[in-house]
Amino acid sequence: MKDIFRRLSWFFVVSVFAAYSVLLVAGSTIRTNAYDTAHIVQVRDRIGPGVHNLTGMVMVPETCAQISVANQMIASSTFRLIFKTWKEPSVKCVREETPRVFRAVVFGPA
Repeated sequence: MKDIFRRLSWFFVVSVFAAYSVLLVAGSTIRTNAYDTAHIVQVRDRIGPGVHNLTGMVMVPETCAQISVANQMIASSTFRLIFKTWKEPSVKCVREETPRVFRAVVFGPA
């Protein structure tokens, strides 16, 4: 009986050591490949002749945070959206992620 407990305890120690080793080696790789879907910005583009109507939603860190969007031309057919946030003084501020909708118009080729 004592021999069974000794073997089980060695099995437990070796298993814990192996699992921790795998966590140290593979854990950083798994964490690197994981991403938070709440922070992905999806933009809808309604294309017209020479104009793009962009709409979407971003998450801001506080309930009092408001958002504005501007665009910057990088190349003839590449644009960058620039988001700026500020705290609205008339709204109660709670540290909680809140969705904010944005709209932007970009003039460029289809």
